[in-house]
Amino acid sequence: MNKLSKNFFNKYEEQIATILDKERNTICITTEGDLYHDANFNECEITLEIGDDFIFSFTLCDMIGCCGILIYTLAKVTEYPKDIRNRGLGTLMSNMAIDIAKILGYGILIATDVTCSNIQQKIFIKQGWQERIKFVNPRTDNEVVMWEYHLGNEHEPEEEEYYEDDEDDQVEEEEDN
Repeated sequence: MNKLSKNFFNKYEEQIATILDKERNTICITTEGDLYHDANFNECEITLEIGDDFIFSFTLCDMIGCCGILIYTLAKVTEYPKDIRNRGLGTLMSNMAIDIAKILGYGILIATDVTCSNIQQKIFIKQGWQERIKFVNPRTDNEVVMWEYHLGNEHEPEEEEYYEDDEDDQVEEEEDN
């Protein structure tokens, strides 16, 4: 597994400063948890603040039982002023999670979102996330979508080979009957 550089967030801080036309020294991305070691990653919260104002945060955590899946969760965005809305911060936040997952060697990034969150869904679709499951959460009555983003796992079997094998098995079974 690769390590994440301590300078990783610099490029994002520069992008945010440009997007929002703010001074670079007012942009601060912080982490709570250990993102910088190469084994036993558990959980880390990433937060963006401009000056003393909270802008967004999200949490990344290992999926229990499978070290190849990283969960992108607890994304929070402030009701920030209108002058910084619709500038790409949500996309940038998701890109940051994708980049972290790739650098740390994960195969899949997953997230859930309520279906009424049209902005997040548009971001996921634009970035190539795949909708996997849609259900009503019985604990909240919210309609929820589970999203999956493949991070370039080269070891997946080709679909054609899988289906060809299944068809051959079916033909043999029919001939036996």
